[in-house]
Parts: sequence; structure tokens; C-alpha cells
Amino acid sequence: MLADKVCKLKFLVDTGADVSVLPKHFAPKADSSNELLLLAANGTKIATFGKKRLTLDLNLRRNFTWSFIIANVNQPIIGLDFLKHYNLLVDVKSGCLIDGITKLTTQGKYTNRDSLTSGISILLGDSEFYNILSQFQDLTNPSQPTKNKVPTKIHHFIETTGQPDIPKTAITTPFGLFEYVYMPFGLRNAGQTFQRYIHQVLSNLDFCIPYFDDILIASNNVEQHKPHLKQVFERLSQHGLKLNPSKCVLGKKSVKFLGCLITSEGVKPLPEKVQAISDFPKPQNISELKRFLAMLNFYRRFLPNTAQTQASLHELLKNSKKNDKRPVLWTDLTTEAFEKCKADIANAATLNFHSPNQQLSIMVDASDSAIGSVLHTTTSNGQQPLAFYSRKLTPSERKYSTYDRELLAIYATIKHFRHLLEGQNFIIFTDHRPLTFAFTKKSDSSSPRQLRYLDFIAQFSTDIRHVSGSKNVVADTLSRINEVHLPKIDFSAMAEAQASDEELQAILGKNELSLFLKPLSTDPDSSKLYCDVKQNKIRPYIPEIFRKKVFLVLHNISHP
Repeated sequence: MLADKVCKLKFLVDTGADVSVLPKHFAPKADSSNELLLLAANGTKIATFGKKRLTLDLNLRRNFTWSFIIANVNQPIIGLDFLKHYNLLVDVKSGCLIDGITKLTTQGKYTNRDSLTSGISILLGDSEFYNILSQFQDLTNPSQPTKNKVPTKIHHFIETTGQPDIPKTAITTPFGLFEYVYMPFGLRNAGQTFQRYIHQVLSNLDFCIPYFDDILIASNNVEQHKPHLKQVFERLSQHGLKLNPSKCVLGKKSVKFLGCLITSEGVKPLPEKVQAISDFPKPQNISELKRFLAMLNFYRRFLPNTAQTQASLHELLKNSKKNDKRPVLWTDLTTEAFEKCKADIANAATLNFHSPNQQLSIMVDASDSAIGSVLHTTTSNGQQPLAFYSRKLTPSERKYSTYDRELLAIYATIKHFRHLLEGQNFIIFTDHRPLTFAFTKKSDSSSPRQLRYLDFIAQFSTDIRHVSGSKNVVADTLSRINEVHLPKIDFSAMAEAQASDEELQAILGKNELSLFLKPLSTDPDSSKLYCDVKQNKIRPYIPEIFRKKVFLVLHNISHP
């Protein structure tokens, strides 16, 4: 803070301000129609009311004339434009202003004003919680030491007399040498060390969720939110921690956190990120395709059926290299998958919050090419998704039987959600009925791999229940999707095979049969097939050369 001898004003010297400003009362009339608009450090708009030219005497043996902007602030501020024009330097350590031309200095005073009581408020949104935060001024002023004694479990039983260690942390920056006074997050074990510490600081506060240096506070309403904030501020103040008010979001119904939008309904992807993926142009080379899939898979847990949807796109990445500029050879199938990925992220599910007293369940499904599952929690509104999981099967896994693929789906799902399922009672739902008897049948009939999978699953749950395919709402719906891609049977070729089939001709030549064979056609333009219609069910006669193909097609879609 510097005093002016001419205008008798006290100016706040702020090197972070691009312009020099005067309070609103210097304007002849408070008309905010001025075209000039200022922004605070947090992006808040500051109204302006014109300019006023002043001549200052800062006790440097010369006068300084400058045009100040009149703005909606409470304190006159000398900004960077003034300091740069007159070649003035700020000595923070000595608290003085140095004239770069005459080398004279003028002594200033440190102010006790913190960022909350300065001219420009840096609180975001409404100031409804200003009174709460203003009670803890030491939280928002990094240069002001905490008034409370910081609790610690460290005791010095051996007093050391060597040199201090802080100078050893000196780093070179474009602005000079700096020393660490706190542990930087760049150290290898800094993150987990601070996470353990912040958990100790905020222990027993169930409404508070710390994640490294970010803290989420969940309250049912505004009245409950205020005492919650006060408790958190008290804990932080007691432990000597500081807050950055420009990054604080108080009293909001939704917050952006870790790339997600957290609301009272649940967690969903950020709308701007969804829009960016939806507007992503069609990749022209392999590197661009990798970038698109990386953006999409960040929200993989919100998307059902990702393994199946992206399968054709991942086929394009085979044998790819870093910064691969090879062009992408698009087909109708890959183009359809690309558009389907965009549609999926646009309709991404809202994931619910998990409560320890709610019943968990997993619902699994498997196809010839992928496995998938959804983790559910049971609420008053029924089953709500917590997360989705899917992955593509390896070439060897694709050779598994239906039983083994469904068992693999359960095994892989539990491994993936182990951090949520461990120590919890949960139900496993599958549309493959034989799996419900997996823990009651004799082990002699199981292969070593099946026994290994069952042994792992039994460590978490043995409650496997059957659900019909129509009620299996695993968002992957892998089996149902595969029906669209089933191999087609050529009915015209089958009709020709029936005409030359000796066994069929022999059956038709008999008078008394348990079958009632009648030639039918699937559509008016196709050849007629002999079918048995005696039991009010159309059962086509399959010639011997077609029997294996028909069996394989039906076997792959069957779920006993």
C-alpha cells in the first residue's frame, strides 16, 4: 500500500492487475454504459464508468500522471500498465517500490486485506456463504500464518544442528530461484502421502469426500450445507491448510469434477465434452482414430456395449504404430460403428451413487465376440446402474462353449468391480440357467479352468440367479446384437437339396407317417420347402448336407 501526497489517496500496488483503476465514486455519474469491460481473475465481469486523469506524488522526487479507469471496485489500484510505463519495480521482500530510472525507493505497507475483503471479490457465484468463509480469513490468505497451532504427531527427540534442508529444494524458473516450503505434488509419493493426510484431517465427516487437494461436500439442502461448510473450514484452519477462493464452488446443485457432472440424480459426462465428441470429424488417419477412441473411452463406464460397438474400429488399429499417419480405409460397417459411438455418448447413462446399505447386483451376458455386464444398486426407484463393463474376447476365448463364456463374463466382471464388491453381499444374474447349478454340481464334471473361475467367484458370492433373456437388461445386450449378424441360410439351395434328397423322397412315398409334410415358402418369390405342420408348428425338413450348418447357427444363439 502506497500513499499519494497530492490526492491524499492510498493505492494498492497489484502486479497481477493489467490496468490501474479507481473506485466508482470518482465518476461524475454512475453510468455503466461504457463499452470497456474488465474481468476479475475468476472471470467475473466488472463494470466501468469512464476514465479519470490524476497526478500522483509517490515520494520518488517526480510526479506521475496517469489515466485511471473508473470501475466497480472499493480500492484504488496501481496496476501493471502504470508500473511498466514508468519503469517501477516492486520489491516484495522489502515492501518497497523502486524507481528503475533514479534508483530511489519509497517504502510501502503490507495490508492485512485478504482476497475476500479486497476491492474485487473472487468468490464465484452468489455470495450467500461469504459470511461463513470470512470467519476463516487465514484460510484464504497464503502469506498470513495460521493462528492455530497445527497438530502433529512428529516430535524431535534429537535436535539437529546442521544446515536447513529447504535451500536444497531450490529450482530454477524464468523468474529466478525458488524454494519449496511445502511438499510439491510432483514427487513420486506426494499424491498418496497427501491423500492419507487429508483423510485424517476430514475424518468422521461422512458428507465430505476428499480427492487429493479437492474436496466435495454433499448436503441435502442449503440450510444443511452451511454447517457442513463451517465444519470443513474449521478442520482445515486447525491443520494450517489454505484455500484458493477462485477455485471454490459453494452452494451449487451441480459441480464439474474429474471430467464429470455431479448432480443430485447421479454422475454423467460433461455436456461440453459430449458435444466435442459428437462434433468430432471423421478420422482421416490412424492417429486421429486413436484420438477419437481415447476421448470416447474416457467415459467408457457410462456406455453400454462398448466392446461390441467399437470392435470394427479396433480392427483398423491392428499393427498400428505411434503417430501412424496411414489413411483409414472406411467401410459401411466401420462408418456405422463410428456414428453409433457418437450416438452412444450422446445418450450416455446417468450413473447412480452407491450407498453401503443398498443391495448390489451384477447382470452379465456373453456373445461369440464379447462379454459385458452392468453393476446395479437397488433403490426406491428400482435397479439403477452404477457402472458398465465390457471387453472383446480373445481368439482362444471365442472357442469357449456358451457355458464357459457366461462363466468368464462373471469372473471378469467381479475382477473389474472388485473394489466395489469386496466385502459386500451381491447377487449375480445371468440368462444361462446351467450356471445357477455351478456350485451344487459335482466338481468332477468341471474342467480345471472352470474350477479356477468358480473358486475365485465363490470368494465374493455364490448367489447366482437366472433371469430370462427378455428381462436381462445388461446394456451390452450382446447376444441380441449378434442375432443381426447371424450367418444366413440359403433356402433356395435347401429346396434344391430337398428335391434330390433320397431320404425325403422315401418319406414322401410312404402312406402312413407320423409326419404331415407340406410344401411351404418363406416368401412369394422363394422356392417351396417341405415342412411338417402336424403339431401346428412349422418344422422344415433339413437335408443332410445342411444339418451341421443349421445346428451351428441355432446353437450360437441358444441360451438354455
